[in-house]
Amino acid sequence: MISLAVATIAAGPLRSGSDTFVTGTHALEVTYDIKQAVPDESIISLGAEQDLKQVDCDNDGSMIRLTFTHEQAASEFVNRSKQGDGPDGVFITADAAHGCPIGNGQSQYIMRRIIDAFAIGECAQVRTASCQYGELIRDGNISLASRRGGDHPAHVCLGVNVADPTSCNTAAKPFPVFEKDELTLTCDSCFAGCQTEVFADVHLSLGSATQISGGFRNMLVNAAVDMDVKATEQKSFIAVDKQIFHMEQPVLEFNIGPIPFQMWFEASARLTAQFSCTATQEGKIGATMQYNIGDAYVMWDRKNKWQTVKPTPNLTITPTLASHADLDCQGNFGIVPTVSLNLNQLLSQDLTLTSTLGVDIHGDVKSKEICETGDYDMNLVSSAKLHASLGLDVATVDAWWGPVTLGERKGDLTKHCVGVNSTLALLESVLV
Repeated sequence: MISLAVATIAAGPLRSGSDTFVTGTHALEVTYDIKQAVPDESIISLGAEQDLKQVDCDNDGSMIRLTFTHEQAASEFVNRSKQGDGPDGVFITADAAHGCPIGNGQSQYIMRRIIDAFAIGECAQVRTASCQYGELIRDGNISLASRRGGDHPAHVCLGVNVADPTSCNTAAKPFPVFEKDELTLTCDSCFAGCQTEVFADVHLSLGSATQISGGFRNMLVNAAVDMDVKATEQKSFIAVDKQIFHMEQPVLEFNIGPIPFQMWFEASARLTAQFSCTATQEGKIGATMQYNIGDAYVMWDRKNKWQTVKPTPNLTITPTLASHADLDCQGNFGIVPTVSLNLNQLLSQDLTLTSTLGVDIHGDVKSKEICETGDYDMNLVSSAKLHASLGLDVATVDAWWGPVTLGERKGDLTKHCVGVNSTLALLESVLV
């Protein structure tokens, strides 16, 4: 349900209201109370152009070609692009559905200032320059957050090699890590999935940001590194630092009048492993990890500068182990996921979780069992950047924050043993 009030004043209209926008499985609740910096006549929204047939852009959006259904529509667009009300000229905007194509059937939003335009038949060639939200919004507050309840889950799933974005806790498929004559390493179940709610609050005055906050709430990270190790020589060694393939992440979009907003995410992960083995056998080793982070977000305002809400995370490690009794390996392995939140031209935040497990695996033929000992080391690091205009009286250095360590956990793993005939199984959970 949309609640909207519009009242025209000298520069541009006042807009206040609330709305819920649904993208995929996620619902985003937005509330706003803003004073537009320019009148509606100075903003051409491509979503309202009924005769527009196609949008094409160059690599940086500085040149946009609009193809209309007939020549008159192209000429009328060019005329409107030169008749802006006020000294700021005319702006062109579009949500992703009507924006610049970026490949794979996807498009991105447009928010540009028109420098010049001319018609060629059914096409309008538009030369543009970048613009900031402060050029379209003079004053106001905008708040957005994951909506709880209803038909959509409150969390988004940001992950790499995640099978189900609803549960966000299983691997999509196995993949090879390393293969040579003496040693082969395959990831049977390797993934990183982050369930989290997202939010942002933006305050603008006279076109500049006065206060911005945003980031992640109720964050839960599930990850696993379950590897099949096959040693074919008495002595073998492997060292791997591998980027796990990227997955498409959700994009959350909304509009306030003709002004588009977009929140998008990025997720990546590195797999690290270093092993030496002194026996010719095959084994399955690894661990599943659950890192209950909670809230981890940043805040900036003109008086207090950067502040952060640090989480108090809990870590659960569940080792996995199965092998013949004469397997003997030492080394370490880990997964390093990074998730990023980006609120276009306003704020971005990165979170990187570095997890490393050192293990010593030794089989005993007499007792017919194999045991694993080791330790763990985990670090949660964050950084952020402001993209909004901060005004001439604010130092540029304020735009950057971090990297800062938000959480650290170190300790020893409890010794785990299984019989030589055991299949790959979860042995026990260690809460630290």
